[in-house]
Amino acid sequence: MPHLNKLHEKYKDKGLVIIGVHSKAAAEKMADFAKKNGIKYPIVIDDGDKTRRKYAVDSNPD
Repeated sequence: MPHLNKLHEKYKDKGLVIIGVHSKAAAEKMADFAKKNGIKYPIVIDDGDKTRRKYAVDSNPD
């Protein structure tokens, strides 16, 4: 994830948007994890697993 932070910082002013997508499982721990690991881009909860199904996510991180 450090490489995503670097991309986010380098290209955010040029329009690049990185959005982390977290499964609903253990979602209550996501904010603490993001803070502890210095994640600087937004993270959303995939409530209903629509994103996971649409992009055939079969592992985490993917």
